[in-house]
Amino acid sequence: MTDFSSNVVPGVFSVLKRCVNMPEDKFEITNWDKPLTGNFFGLSDIDLVYIFFEIEQEFCIRICPNMLEDYHLGTIRGICEVIHALL
Repeated sequence: MTDFSSNVVPGVFSVLKRCVNMPEDKFEITNWDKPLTGNFFGLSDIDLVYIFFEIEQEFCIRICPNMLEDYHLGTIRGICEVIHALL
């Protein structure tokens, strides 16, 4: 497991709750690699765009286009890793 700073994971969970009304039980670590647009989470591409902008605002970061390649923002773990790399 990647070692994230103490504010990354709670911040990501806060954004997900705020943006897409995601329930807490979906935040279990066993779900972190499941695709956010898959059956389990059921988010749309519009939801991911909204989350993208909210993540940038929440953490005061700018996510580079190359970090969007390979679906890095498509899972909870991927989002945390991108944020961690930029902090």
